[in-house]
Amino acid sequence: MPLCSEEIHLFVHRGHPLAFREVVSLHDLRGETIIVGNRDDDTRDLIESRFRQEAFRPAHVMEMDHVSGMKQMLRSRLSGEVLAAAVGKVTAEALEEERVAPVLQPSDQRIGSLIVSLARYFQTGRLPQS
Repeated sequence: MPLCSEEIHLFVHRGHPLAFREVVSLHDLRGETIIVGNRDDDTRDLIESRFRQEAFRPAHVMEMDHVSGMKQMLRSRLSGEVLAAAVGKVTAEALEEERVAPVLQPSDQRIGSLIVSLARYFQTGRLPQS
């Protein structure tokens, strides 16, 4: 029984072929540019460990020294092109603190409601009214 587990999230432009995939394998990332934090970043260690386990070598790796620089780059390059989704209040507050917008958050904080809200958003192109 593991002591803990970590999820790694993939951020891509909504027009990217992987944008609507619920699960992405390392095989799916062949040929893609991977953006990672500096050598002291725990998440980078986790990602590189997984790459080694799977004998995966990304096509290109972009290293960012600071998380804030990575966030700023994503905001400027993907401005208006990314829809952030949050089920829990803590995640929504963190996104708000980082000035990420728009954020889709169902009022009842249930994953099923989030899935329905996402489907409606992609059908209509509009966020639901709160």
